[in-house]
Parts: sequence; C-alpha cells; structure tokens
Amino acid sequence: MSQLEQNFREFLTKRPEIEKCYSEGLINRQALARYIIDNKLADTSQADATIAMLRRFQFRKPLAQADVFREMKTSIKDGLVIVNYQKSEELLHVLGKLFSQTNYTVSETLKIIVGTENVTIITDKAREPKLDFKVLHRLSEISEISLQFPKRAIDTKGVLSALTTELYMHDITISEFITASSELLLYVKEPLVIKAYEVIKMLKAN
Repeated sequence: MSQLEQNFREFLTKRPEIEKCYSEGLINRQALARYIIDNKLADTSQADATIAMLRRFQFRKPLAQADVFREMKTSIKDGLVIVNYQKSEELLHVLGKLFSQTNYTVSETLKIIVGTENVTIITDKAREPKLDFKVLHRLSEISEISLQFPKRAIDTKGVLSALTTELYMHDITISEFITASSELLLYVKEPLVIKAYEVIKMLKAN
C-alpha cells in the first residue's frame, strides 16, 4: 500500500460521507482527486498518481447489506435511564437479584452490561433501583431502538458500519448499544429518537 493510499484510507475513516457519495456516483474521480490535493493528502505534482490510486482503490459498495435492512423489524421504547457504576463483586451480587424482580412479559426493561472495570444498567426510569453504590455516570430521557435483523445478518459484513455511519452523518449520537445475536439495541437521547428512526426507515427503504 502506497503512502498516498494509506493517507486516503485514514482520511475516509474521519469523513465517511465522502466514500458514500463517491460510491453512489455523486462525486467523480477528477473532483475527488482535486479534493485530496486541496486537503494536503497529496502534492499538486501527484495529480496523475492520485487519479490512478482512486482507480485502484476498493471503495465499499453503497449499502451492500440492503436486503437485511429491508427485512429488519423496528420498535421503540422511551423513558429509560442508563447508569454506570464501578465494578465490584458486591454490586454484581445485588444486581443479580434485580432480574427476579423484573417482569419482561409486561415490557419492563432491565439490561446489565458487565465490562472490565465498570457495570452499566439500562432500565425504566420509574423502576430505577436505589443502590448504595457510587454512580460514575447517569443518562436520563433515553430511548431504546430495537432493530431485529434476519438471522443471516450475523454473517453479513458491514451492517453495523452502515448503520452507525448514517447516524453519524445525520448528527445522531449513540449513547449506548448492545448486540444480542441478530438483534441490535441502540440507545439515544429522546429528542433524537424521531430523527434516528427516520434515518433507519431510509436504510430500510433503500
């Protein structure tokens, strides 16, 4: 891989919308080459080399995962909180008891994510437990967007990347996300949920 190609690849990770626009034919090769030079990724004298690099570069096909998005089922739940604690054996013991107190048949929510150093719980605001442990971080007014993909999505490359790129391009911050086999749970602030849902509908329609 040439230094020019490496610089361009790193640039695309910061500007994913450029790859999407180019792949969809909204930007031609010459215009993109000029943009690369204008952004100091290549010298003016490297115009021909830049065009040649773009000709060889393996751009991702736009939404190659479109079929799994079309079959995706979506649901939304509001009124959640995300609370982060320092991990400890005592805390895990207390949290384990909460599962038996949660009635999932009436759509009560309790998710517990155990990391290396921290523990995060996601639950209904009305059922937030009052625990005698130091809270490191707390987010309220959170919405959960459940995306249920067909089983083959597990082996389909780029599904998560396509989704997060589209949300990023529409200025939507993901507060948390969880994967459960072919289901993806996204957590966003409630004021952003309608906008996020519209982006997801667009992916499903393409």
